[in-house]
Amino acid sequence: MIELPDVTNEREYRVFAMKRSGHHAVMNWLIGHFSGPIYFLNNGSFEQQIEFCSTRVGRMQRTGLFSGRVSIFCNRGENMQLVEHIHKKEYLDDPPRRLRAMLASEKKTLEETPFPTEREAYLFNLEDFHLDDLPLVPWEATARGNSAKSRGLIVLRDPYNWLASRKKGNFPISQEVLSAWKSHAREAVKPEKLDQPLVINYNLWFQSQDYRESIADCLQLTPTDEGIDYIADFGGGSSFTGFEYQHRAREMGVLTRYKEFKHDAEYRRYFEEDPELVALGKEVFAMSPLR
Repeated sequence: MIELPDVTNEREYRVFAMKRSGHHAVMNWLIGHFSGPIYFLNNGSFEQQIEFCSTRVGRMQRTGLFSGRVSIFCNRGENMQLVEHIHKKEYLDDPPRRLRAMLASEKKTLEETPFPTEREAYLFNLEDFHLDDLPLVPWEATARGNSAKSRGLIVLRDPYNWLASRKKGNFPISQEVLSAWKSHAREAVKPEKLDQPLVINYNLWFQSQDYRESIADCLQLTPTDEGIDYIADFGGGSSFTGFEYQHRAREMGVLTRYKEFKHDAEYRRYFEEDPELVALGKEVFAMSPLR
């Protein structure tokens, strides 16, 4: 656990999203609303531990570990420093060891980086996370200083373009992944897991300036589209075009990615075998393009 007692954050955003959901673009846009220092911890992982404490009366003690793969320090809406705590392929066969390496690297980075201790915001995201597992998150370990207020955000992309992007980028598509997306979509329909979550419809966010302004208003931020066309380095770019559309991101065909796989048997099977996936896509996004 990293304790930063001298750090204060005006706001804390806990972001839940699936990989290839467009949430890095949304978060980069959100960061652009702040004029002061921000700390963003990307792609968080956690572990709960139960330890035996050998005091006079032995007892079990539960502790939590939490870190992310990349630390991004921002100021005035711009990335000032990006530190990768571990390479994507390192320690994949040993998740606890991987997490500890990330945690040690992040701790060293925070100790050595001369960054203001009064920050306008602290953000972290959990990717491909099933909302049924919220009780397992060690919230005390996710803290990076003291936050005046926190808010849970869900960034949700329609299932057709989301799965097309995962397939194009060779990201895993399993029953666990599909179940996690559905937990996010169900929360969008009827919030039950999070306390007053803000659900951001990526499709509408990409299309509509009015919708983006409504999100900013909801978060009590002055609306701006500064950086809306920038493709964030920490997101890895598009599965289809990488960074080809840098500084003109709104020209990307993110709402029609499904067309490349519309006749792909494996892709179609995800929807043919999962009526709830289809129903949620229709209810939340009014989409049913494979008929």
